[in-house]
Amino acid sequence: MRKLIFVAFFIIAILSYIFKVDELIVKNFTFLSDIKTFYVKNVLDVSSLFDKYFNQAKTIEKLKQENKELRDYKVLYDIAKQELAVKDEFLKNLNVPQTTSHVELVKVISYLSFNDFTKVSLAKDLQSDKILGLISDNFAAGIVVNQQNRAIGLLNGNKDCSYSVFIGEQKSPGIIMAGENEDSLQIKFIPVLAEIKEGDEVITSGMDNIFYEGLKVGVVTEVINLADMRIAKVKPYINASKKRYFYLYGSQAPEKMTNN
Repeated sequence: MRKLIFVAFFIIAILSYIFKVDELIVKNFTFLSDIKTFYVKNVLDVSSLFDKYFNQAKTIEKLKQENKELRDYKVLYDIAKQELAVKDEFLKNLNVPQTTSHVELVKVISYLSFNDFTKVSLAKDLQSDKILGLISDNFAAGIVVNQQNRAIGLLNGNKDCSYSVFIGEQKSPGIIMAGENEDSLQIKFIPVLAEIKEGDEVITSGMDNIFYEGLKVGVVTEVINLADMRIAKVKPYINASKKRYFYLYGSQAPEKMTNN
C-alpha cells in the first residue's frame, strides 16, 4: 500500500515538473510560439493563394472558351447579316410586272468549271425542264436549265445561253447569244429590213416565254449587214459572272389551297 502511495506521489511530482518546464519554455522562448503562429498563418495563406490561382485559371479557361464561342457566333451573325443586306438590296431594286410567273431569289453555289465563269450551279432544285430566266439589278443576266434536277445558270456570254429580244424603238426581233469575247454579246436572226443602229437599247421580248417583255439587256455597239440577215453586237449592262445572287424568273408560282 505504501508503495502505491509513493508511486502516485512520484508520478504527480514528475507531471508537475514537466508542466512547469513547458511553462518556462513558453515564457522564455516565445519565438517558438511566434514561429508556429507564422508557419500556420503563412501556410494557410499560401494554400489559399494556390486555391485562388487554380480557381482563376479555371475561370480564365472557361471565359476563353465562351469568348471563342461568342466569336464564332459573331462570324455567323455577320455572314447572315451580310446575306440579308444583299437580299434586301435585291428586293429594293427588283421591278417585275404583275404576272402569273413566280420570282425567287437564288444563291450561286459555285462555278462548274474554273475555265468557264459563265456557267454556275445554283442553290435550287428543279423538277421541270422549262427554261427559266435569271435577273440581276433589273437586267437580264442569263437563263437556267435543268440538269439532273439541279438548277444550272447559263449566264450572258455562255455558248448555250440564248433568248429572244427586241432592238430599238421599232422593236426589231432577234435572238441574243454569246459574242466573240466575254465582254460582248451578239444578236442574230434580225430581219434584213429591220431598222436598227448603233446606240439602240436591247430589251427582252418575252416571245420565248423565258422573260417578260421589257427587261433591259444592253446597248448595240455595231451593226453587221449580211446577205440574208443582220447581226448586232451588244455591250451588256452587267457582268453576270461576278454576281452572287440572282432572281429566278419564269417558274410557276405555287397554287393556293382553297377551302371547299
